[in-house]
Order: sequence, then structure tokens, then C-alpha cells
Amino acid sequence: NPHFDQVVVYLDREDNAESCLDFRQAMSDLSRQVFSMTAGESNELLTNKLKCVDVQTGQPSYYQMFNNAMAEVVTGDVIVLANADMAFDDTMSLARSL
Repeated sequence: NPHFDQVVVYLDREDNAESCLDFRQAMSDLSRQVFSMTAGESNELLTNKLKCVDVQTGQPSYYQMFNNAMAEVVTGDVIVLANADMAFDDTMSLARSL
């Protein structure tokens, strides 16, 4: 979504499941397939907009998520907490004027 300056993914896992490195590779492959990007374009987009943090303790609590939202890795004035199955449209641009 072009209205997000940054996307921070807290990848919760309790075992040797997918890591941030695996996630980033999957997002790179997907962006090249869906948006017909070159590897360079995909890498630039992901470098500029995507941050991934491995969380080894499993699914975080709401308390942990609010603490995560205040972490140094998160930048910007408007912060949206969402599950991975959420989708956003252009109405997201209205959040900046709240």
C-alpha cells in the first residue's frame, strides 16, 4: 500500500519455522511475480519499506504489540497494528489527517 511509509513484521514463531530471511525472500518472489518487478526493484522496495523482527517466544500479547509499536525500529507518526490477514485500500491515506 503506497500510504504506508514502513511495514514492520513481527514474525512470531516457537520453533525453527520461517525466519525473517525466509519471509523477505518470499516477499521478494511475490513482488516480482505480482508486480512484474525486477530483482533490483523488489530489493529496493523491500529495503526501504519492510522491516522484519524475529520473535522467538510465539504469538505476542497486546501489551507486547503496543511496546513493539513504540520500538526504535518503527518510524512514522501513524502506527497501525494489524494481523497478517488484513487488507487496506486508499482510505488509509485519511489516517494522516486524524
